[in-house]
Amino acid sequence: MKAIVNSIKEALGAKNYFGALFMALTIPDICASIDNPDEKNNGVRYKKWFHDNLKHKYYPDTLLELIESNNPKSAEQLDEYTKEDLRATPVGEVAFTDVMCWKLRCSVLHAGSTDAGKYSFHLTHGGSHQNVINGVLQISVVRFCQDICSAFELWCEKNIGNIDVQRRLDEGMRIQNDIGNGVCFE
Repeated sequence: MKAIVNSIKEALGAKNYFGALFMALTIPDICASIDNPDEKNNGVRYKKWFHDNLKHKYYPDTLLELIESNNPKSAEQLDEYTKEDLRATPVGEVAFTDVMCWKLRCSVLHAGSTDAGKYSFHLTHGGSHQNVINGVLQISVVRFCQDICSAFELWCEKNIGNIDVQRRLDEGMRIQNDIGNGVCFE
């Protein structure tokens, strides 16, 4: 798993945004399968993992929580009156929910499209992130991939003492050049 996350970071560094996005969209799938192998409904697992690990970044309860999570320096500069106003304001249409992420994942991985039924997405590689323009949610692939990688790393830390999760992580996919027990061709 760490190799996949490293590959996402390398793809971002090489400006291979498609490669990074395709891999990042699989992280919740893989982690959710490791977390809950008995749940056979892929969508249920995926959405639960996204909710548990990325809700605070993508669809917190208030606009203040969204700003604090995504731009803490800006949040620190807000006066108390503005903070109170933002604390009372729901996130609304800039939210990117677990359901929306699942729909994006399905449309990207299975159809090579961002058309996800009733949800419309505009993917960028710039700094603009979580904006809505004419009803279309703008997502920065760079920020999204970084957030997925960070969520994976925090999930690993939370599960450091979970023997079952650690065993399933160790059993994960590897790509290597050796055949058998240590014979290596380079």
